[in-house]
Amino acid sequence: MFARSWRRLETMINNLRVTVLVENTVRNSQLLGQHGLALWIEADNHKVLFDTGRAEALARNAARLNVPLEEADSLVLSHGHYDHTGGLELLLRLGVRTDAYFHPAALRPKFAQVDGCKSAYVGMSEAGRTALRIQSRESIETCEPTQVAEGIYLTGEIPRRTEYEDNGGAFFLDEACTSPDPLLDDQALYIETPAGLVVVLGCAHAGVVNTLDYIADLTGKKKIHAVLGGNAPATCRYSTP
Repeated sequence: MFARSWRRLETMINNLRVTVLVENTVRNSQLLGQHGLALWIEADNHKVLFDTGRAEALARNAARLNVPLEEADSLVLSHGHYDHTGGLELLLRLGVRTDAYFHPAALRPKFAQVDGCKSAYVGMSEAGRTALRIQSRESIETCEPTQVAEGIYLTGEIPRRTEYEDNGGAFFLDEACTSPDPLLDDQALYIETPAGLVVVLGCAHAGVVNTLDYIADLTGKKKIHAVLGGNAPATCRYSTP
C-alpha cells in the first residue's frame, strides 16, 4: 500500500447521484434489507463504491437496481467492520478492478463485546482481506486527507475533539476484549458541489460533529448541503456475522 498526497482543488461536482445498495431496511419487496451499508456514488464521470455491505444484499440489490459494480472507478472503505466490508469477495468474483482507499487499521482483527461478556469477531474476514489485495489496482492508505478524484475527498483519521460524543463503545482489538479499538480507521467522504459540501458517512464512529467540524477545517467551508450514510453510536448492537 502507499499513501497518496492530498491536494485540494476548487473543483465542483455538478452531477451527483447516490444509490443505496445495502441498508438495514427496504421499501421495495424486490430488494434485500440487511445489516450493513453500501452506497453507489456517481459524481460527474467518476463512480465510487462506498463500502460493500454484505455480499448477499450487495449482489441482489445491485442486480435489481441495474448498478454496474464492474464499472467502479474507486472503492472506499469507511472502516473495517464486517457489515461494511463483507461484499469484498463478491467484487473479486465479479472481476471488479478498482483503486481501493482504506485506512490500514481497517485490516486489523476487530471484536465487539456482546451482552457485556462474550466477544464476537466483527472485522474484515481473511477472505475479504485477500480479495481486497487481489482485486485492487492500487491500494491507497488514508491515514491523512486524501483526494479520490477531482471534487471528491476522504478525511482520513478524524480528530476526536468533542467531550459529549462517545466514540468508544464495546469494540476491541483482541478476543479477550482487553485492548480497546480506537477505530482510527473511521473516515468520511466529502464532495464539493455548487450547493455546498455533500458528506458521506460510514458509521461515524469518530462522531458526527467531530467529522463535520474536521471537514469544515479541511475545506475552510461551513456550508454543508447534505449528510448521508450511517450513524453508529457507542451503544449500537452487533449481530454475530
